[in-house]
This record gives sequence, C-alpha cells and structure tokens, in this order.
Amino acid sequence: MSKKTILVSLGFAFLFSFNLARAGVIINEVQLSPTEERFIELYNPGGSSVELTGWYIQRKTETGSAFGSLVSKTYFENKAINADDYFLISHDSIPNADIVLGSLTLTESNMIQLKNSNQEIVDKIGWGEASDCEGACAPNPATGKSIQKMDDDWIVSASTPGEENQVSGDEEENNNDDESNNESEETTAETKKAETPLANKTKITAQMPAFAGLPVQFKISNTVSGKSCGKYSLNFGDGNSLETQKIFSIPEKFTHIYYYPGEYIVTVECYKSYLSSEPDASDKMTIKVVLSEVVISKTGDVKDFFVEISNNAPYEADISSWVLSSYQNKFIFPKNTILKSKNKIIISPKTTNFSILDKDTLSLVNSEGETMSDFLSSQKQTGVSTKNSIVNSTAVKP
Repeated sequence: MSKKTILVSLGFAFLFSFNLARAGVIINEVQLSPTEERFIELYNPGGSSVELTGWYIQRKTETGSAFGSLVSKTYFENKAINADDYFLISHDSIPNADIVLGSLTLTESNMIQLKNSNQEIVDKIGWGEASDCEGACAPNPATGKSIQKMDDDWIVSASTPGEENQVSGDEEENNNDDESNNESEETTAETKKAETPLANKTKITAQMPAFAGLPVQFKISNTVSGKSCGKYSLNFGDGNSLETQKIFSIPEKFTHIYYYPGEYIVTVECYKSYLSSEPDASDKMTIKVVLSEVVISKTGDVKDFFVEISNNAPYEADISSWVLSSYQNKFIFPKNTILKSKNKIIISPKTTNFSILDKDTLSLVNSEGETMSDFLSSQKQTGVSTKNSIVNSTAVKP
C-alpha cells in the first residue's frame, strides 16, 4: 500500500471519528399548537446516556434581537437522556413527558437553541420567517402537526412525541405522487409496522418544582390508548403511599403534600385488574420540593395603599387561590396567578379594596390556609421600620 493511500485512509478515519465525537443530543421534534399539546422533543442518537444538569433552552421571536429563557436550568436538574432515547418537554402533562412546563411558549417564526452546562450551543432550529436558522428554516406547522427531523432535513407531519418520527400517510401521498411502485411498497410496509400493537407503558409526571406545604398534582398516563389500568399503586417517597380502591373509573390525577424540602422518588405501578397481584407496568420520577419564598415586601401609604408581593425563589410560583388578608378584608388571587422567579407584582387598592387601616393585620395565606407572610413580622425580622415601608407621597420642598 502506498503512503498516499495510507494518508487518505487515515484522513477519512480521523474525520469519521471527529464526527462521532461531535455527535450528541439534538432537537428532534417541535409542536406549537394547540397549546395543550405543545412540546419540544430531544433525541440522543449516541451510545451512552447524557447528563442534562445545567442544560437549558432559549427562544427568540421573529422580531426579537436576542434569545430569552424558555426552559431554565432548574427543570433539567438531575435529568438525563438515555442512549437512543427521547426527552420530552411539554406544556401540559402528556404521555412520555419528562418536563411539564405550563409557561412553555412557542409561536410561528420562532427560533430555539439548546445549550449545555458550558453554555455551548448543542443544537438549534428555526421555522417560518425566523432570521437565523441552522440551515434552511422549517415551515410553520399547522395546528396538530409538528416539525420533525427526518434524514437531516425538517418536515411537517403528524406529531409523534416520545416516539420515532414518521411521515404521515397524507404527507407521503402529497409529496410522492410520482414515486415508483417499490417506494409505495415500502410505505405500505412502514404503515403495517406502525399498526403493530405496542407494549403498554405507564408514565407519571408532575409540574416541578413542588413547594413544601402545598399540593402537587401527579398525572398518570398510558402510552397505548385504550389500555387503562384496573388499579394504581403509588409511593410518594416520603413515607406515604396510595392505592386506588375498587371503583369503576380509575382517576389519572392525584395530589399530595410534601411538608419538607428535598428530593423524593415517586413510583407508580399499574395493575391490569383490581385483582391482579403483579403490576402490568410501572414508572418512577424524582420530584424536587423547595420552600416557598413568596412574601409581602412593601405597602403604600394612605393615599395609595398598594401591596407588593415578591417571589424571592429561583422558581416560578403559582399563587392561585392564595389570600391577601387583614382583620376586616380579604382578596383572593384568581386562577393562573403566576409570579416569575426573583420578580414582584404590585396590586392596586382599586383591585383589593384595601386601605391603610388594613396594614397592621396584613398577611398572605396560601391555598391550604397556612400563613406564608405576615407583613409587620417580616419587616421586624429584616430590620426595616414600619415608617420606611410606607411610600411617602409628599414631596419635600427645597
């Protein structure tokens, strides 16, 4: 063998190994609408599991000049994606979801990028009229359809969250009217393969993090439609467990309260029948429980008695049905009142009907009736005087 042949062979070997080294997690599928079915699917084509702690996803709109946070590092903490497996981030709890994020926002002509713990771009995708796509922009998908990676290209087809991407029958017919009979036979074979009965799997999900002292909702789903469970057995990981009773309709949503922060392993077993002694399927997840840091941080004065509520935690906080209470008045926060991390809201007295007379007994009570913040006590603990907590609206003249 000549030296030239050896060098060429070594060159190909080097390039091939380099591409393998670069192979990693990719953005594999994205669905925008309907909102309750919105998701982002990641895929690990590699031969080993990839730890996702410290990873995050950013988003940029068509008119945006910079990327903003979409899925923060918090949600990827202690997560991993197995070899040749999928990782699903969904707006609502759907089968196979690994992260359920109610604030997941995806619209037409957006761009998203996946970054690792070193803040390096691992993969990115743009669709519609996005300005900076990785290669060609994918089309804006119709409602109920998703953008899917297929042979290093993007197609729009019927969504397949947590499963292998496939061209739907309608899409294939529209795009391949002039294909040969051999290709039609391959399509028929793929269709038959997709109709093969799948093994039933049970999936448990919950929106995280959970807050100590507040209910967290778990949702259980089955990957095969029509294969329901006759009985569920749950272990919440904190010494509490639950087994469904002999009832006709088995619930798929369960709530539980953790009273202390920490990480708990939750397991669920699905029994085909109430009389079954061995589970038909099972799943487990780790739920992170943190302390709530929502407080009354400031109030106004006699002319404008606003109330400022701050969330000092590094997580979003849902304060729906929480009560701002005083000796003589109360205000209930409406459904879907969500406080961003390290952020605040200021509530007008025109909304609460509170006045300066409510100040001395003002407190914030959670949906379980527990006092989360007492304004006067919190001011004393932080060393802030009562006088300084009130905004002085009278200007001092020189």
